[in-house]
Amino acid sequence: MGLSQFDEKSAVVATGRILNAAGTTKVLTYSPASQLARLDGVVLTNNDVIAHVVEVILSGGGIDAVLGSASIPAGQGFNNSPGLDILALALPPTVTGLVISSAYTFALRLQVAATLTNEVDYSILGGLL
Repeated sequence: MGLSQFDEKSAVVATGRILNAAGTTKVLTYSPASQLARLDGVVLTNNDVIAHVVEVILSGGGIDAVLGSASIPAGQGFNNSPGLDILALALPPTVTGLVISSAYTFALRLQVAATLTNEVDYSILGGLL
């Protein structure tokens, strides 16, 4: 397998918020349009007063597969603390990015809803292959 198989043709950058209104339902965060995409990192911040366990979900063919989960502490990504890469935390250490096709969608889900006006924000970084 040559390195050229993983050369990115263009960037994938997506941002969004998981608000209280989402509750504990999955939030679609990224779906490649018509080709393969590699997600290199999904950085989360949490301005809530409680920590949140966030699930990483790959959906396709009517099936939601929870690939892993990680806890994002209260206030993470604020007051000089960095955001956390949920892919690095939730997936096995040998996985260095998630390659998905247009038949699949990438989603996140909070196990407990964000409180009132607080939120968990995400930034997806990667590339189209």
